[in-house]
Amino acid sequence: MNWACVRHFAFCVWVLVTPVRPALAQNPCPTDTIGPTQVSILEGIPDGCSQPGEKTWRSPSFDVIEGTWAIFDYPGSDRRFGHTIRNLPAHVLKAYVTLSIKSTSSLSSNDSIAFELTGSRPTFLWSGSIASLVPSDWNTPGEIATLRLDLAALPLPGGNICNVLDYINSDHALDVYLQDDTSVDYIGLDMAVCERDCDGNGVGDYSQIRSFGGDCNNNGMLDSCETFADCNGNNIPDSCEVDRGILQDCDCNGVADSCETSLSDLNGDGQSDYCHEGPGADDDCNGNGIFDRCELAADPSADCNGNGVPDTCEPGSGLTLLCEDRVEAVVDESCRVAVPLQPENRGGCGDVRLDFQVDPPIIGSDGAHTLDAFPPGVFTVTTTATDAAGNTARCSTLVVVEDRQPPVITEKGANRD
Repeated sequence: MNWACVRHFAFCVWVLVTPVRPALAQNPCPTDTIGPTQVSILEGIPDGCSQPGEKTWRSPSFDVIEGTWAIFDYPGSDRRFGHTIRNLPAHVLKAYVTLSIKSTSSLSSNDSIAFELTGSRPTFLWSGSIASLVPSDWNTPGEIATLRLDLAALPLPGGNICNVLDYINSDHALDVYLQDDTSVDYIGLDMAVCERDCDGNGVGDYSQIRSFGGDCNNNGMLDSCETFADCNGNNIPDSCEVDRGILQDCDCNGVADSCETSLSDLNGDGQSDYCHEGPGADDDCNGNGIFDRCELAADPSADCNGNGVPDTCEPGSGLTLLCEDRVEAVVDESCRVAVPLQPENRGGCGDVRLDFQVDPPIIGSDGAHTLDAFPPGVFTVTTTATDAAGNTARCSTLVVVEDRQPPVITEKGANRD
């Protein structure tokens, strides 16, 4: 591996360059695939971590459900970043992942990066120290580095390597995890892949879907190659048309109402009588052509407060956070003081978690960030509220701490003539 330094404004951007491996042997793809094809995927926006980008509140797996997940470009510390690139091709022959990262704290030196979730809380197939992958101590806030790692040769202690390609090919996804004082600008994935060609037109299914669509249920297979219910004969799966609101499925059974000849329709409106049973049975508050109760039956998390109305129809129930503009305090004999910070959160869904960030950071006796005791100075405390649905709200408080303790003069002796 070789390092190159590229100037980026006031910082030196260190780029880890992995030598390109030899060309693949001729026809390395399985007989039921074509290729190899070069495929590149970009997640996030290459902007030097200048603005928070796409939210990634979802974890790499449902097994990892605790804590607050950071977003691309998140500038704070004490966060976990988890992102999954899904629906990868049938067979990945080689792959390089590129990560643009930025140190956000003097404690970034103990951060780690991991790939491919294998268990909960979380356990990954490979993990490594970021400081071991960059040419610096990785403890300078604002430092930027770009890592390019071969997923077939991830470094292990003792000069060994870890190959995660088999795992990627088993679930057609790549899990990326970082903790906890390093922000992520973007993730790039460059691959040589073998693709299925179900319709025999010489174009791989994966490439065809990426360029032209044709996979309405997002399962990685062309609709034209699947066997599916198509009661109106338009070569589009009924389930996709129901999801898009083109066809109605008011009894939420996965079959379009217009295709269910056995349904009772006493008023002759083309809908099952079930659609009109009870108050609100045929409500569609967001006008997407799908009954509210069908939306919530398919995704119960879309009604985080459990009132039977999709969250998209209740903009007034959003999460808000109120902070005091300024708090003043005076240190005691220990030259420290506990400052009562009492931000008030309103609205939101489910339990709300509050996280605090202090600028400049306060380091306790154990070397960790602390809010327990402020020294004299002026500090900005940013509070972030995160609800169970991943919605966030932020506010800031200016904390001014003064030292009014009188000086202590110790007389060691008197000078006499």
